[in-house]
Amino acid sequence: MRLEKLKLGEIAKISAGTSAPKDEYFGDSGHPFIRVSHLDDLISGIDINRIPKISEEIANINKLRLVKTGTILLAKSGMSCLKNRVYQCVTDSYIVNHLATIEINEKLAVIDYVQKFLKWFNVSKLIVDESYPSIRTSDISEIEVYLPPFEQQKQIATILDKAQALIDKRKKAIAKLDELVQAVFLDMFGDLNKNEKKWNISQLSEVAVIASGVTKGKKYSNNELISVPYMRVANVQAGYVDLSEIKEILVSLSDAERYKLCYGDVLLTEGGDPDKLGRGAVWTSKIENCIHQNHIFKVRVNDKILNPYFFSSCAGSDYGKKYFLKMAKQTTGIATINMTQLKGFLVFLPPIDLQDHFEMIIKTIDFKKKQMQIQLQQLESNFNALLQKAFKGELTVREVVTV
Repeated sequence: MRLEKLKLGEIAKISAGTSAPKDEYFGDSGHPFIRVSHLDDLISGIDINRIPKISEEIANINKLRLVKTGTILLAKSGMSCLKNRVYQCVTDSYIVNHLATIEINEKLAVIDYVQKFLKWFNVSKLIVDESYPSIRTSDISEIEVYLPPFEQQKQIATILDKAQALIDKRKKAIAKLDELVQAVFLDMFGDLNKNEKKWNISQLSEVAVIASGVTKGKKYSNNELISVPYMRVANVQAGYVDLSEIKEILVSLSDAERYKLCYGDVLLTEGGDPDKLGRGAVWTSKIENCIHQNHIFKVRVNDKILNPYFFSSCAGSDYGKKYFLKMAKQTTGIATINMTQLKGFLVFLPPIDLQDHFEMIIKTIDFKKKQMQIQLQQLESNFNALLQKAFKGELTVREVVTV
């Protein structure tokens, strides 16, 4: 493919938005005023009409600049610079001054092609000091864009859109499985906030052994130390244990045995964002001799009356979240619970056969989810390969995106 290499400033007008007007100037009529904080939601597909608007009269008073549909936006100052968010306006909009505006000359380049190029290019690498992240519009202008003939730009953008659509479709299917788990739980056990099915109730401390983990940096004296893998807060997600990055820690032989995880242990984080309280998952012994740190509670249930999968779902349910949020200590957006509060959690005790049946359903759904996640990884790998080819001049328009 024949490519022409041009600087972005040669095919686009690079500028920035203007300072935001006072809050009282915003309303429901006029054009949207896009802030940096809106980018994530806009990229995820929310209706831009939900964003507060500025009337033409107020815009004129405040000397706001209106950019046209198709203008490309990216953060040029603040921590958002690090996220590499690239958005294309779907309607005429006013833009905050922390966003760079890129208005493509459509006689020279296809907007969709350039937007995808910038996402692949990763504009955040233009940041000089990540402690005070910012990107100069002059540096954005110097980005070199490889441009194939005009029609091929359109075709490449279409191919990449098809590949992205497949990825989005697979992500939605995975999300549907998560919703299915919640629906099954509600159908089998009812709304636990109301205890509609009149299940017996017990304090967690009466049906499980609860323990904290090892403290990082613990000092040992005259002890032989060994290195063992351990679970951090980052490993414990809602409904699953993330094993993509496993770290090790030096502990004594006695602590290695004391904090060792066993199959069926439920891991719960002691704190984090308030909406993530109750986050936990069942340990399935995929890593030998693994322990856990002190910011994770280990709950070892009496499996004759309480199934670990049922308990994990109970803790992560709306009922569980409400309890933990009510009991938590909150400071600057972080909420934490302690051992006493966890021990006092009232857990429901449906017949164990019903709980075990729920575990079977969960595992079946989880198996399907893992298959879809493997497919998603392959789709994303193929997409990244397409991007590399597309913007290095190696992608032919005959290449087909396959499911």
